[in-house]
Amino acid sequence: MHTQNVSVQAENVSTEDEGGQVGEEEEEEEHVEGDEAKLVLEVARAQHKICCIKQQLSTARLKEIDGLGNLYRFRAEDAERKLQYADFDLGHTPSCPALVPPIFVFVVDTCLDEEDLKVLHKATTVSLGYIPPYALIRLITLGTMIQVHKPGYAEHSKSYVFHGGKEYASEQIQDMLGLSTPAHAAPHPGLLMPQQALSTA
Repeated sequence: MHTQNVSVQAENVSTEDEGGQVGEEEEEEEHVEGDEAKLVLEVARAQHKICCIKQQLSTARLKEIDGLGNLYRFRAEDAERKLQYADFDLGHTPSCPALVPPIFVFVVDTCLDEEDLKVLHKATTVSLGYIPPYALIRLITLGTMIQVHKPGYAEHSKSYVFHGGKEYASEQIQDMLGLSTPAHAAPHPGLLMPQQALSTA
């Protein structure tokens, strides 16, 4: 009987020890599983942040590439236009219109007193200093005759005289003044056109 009690007690102790070990192992497993769950959550959060950052970077790169693509496409079209223009034949290019210089016409009534004429002469001289050198200048004096003066000649003056009692056709006046063709519309001698003045500067 004594031996049976001892064996029963030993079995009870062994079962208690095994139960305690099993409980400890289960607690450890639960603790490990909790740690693993925490790690999984942290990894998922980190992956989510990384995905968000990648999306932001990809959208920024797409915007940059799109902008550069538009710029390159615009440059390419511009280059194609320039190449097309370069292939044009000189025979098909439109002729440039003749550059007409500015024209200044002074109309003076000579039926004035001598003092008024002196003042008018000074004012006209001052105003001539503000006119560009490539401009056309004409002086029309009104008296008993109408005279159209063409200044710019140092050796001799050139003028056209129109009698008041004679009728002139408009074509005749244009021919006399050199206004019939653009070729006659040139500056007076010694003066340069704007393009010539820029090229010589």
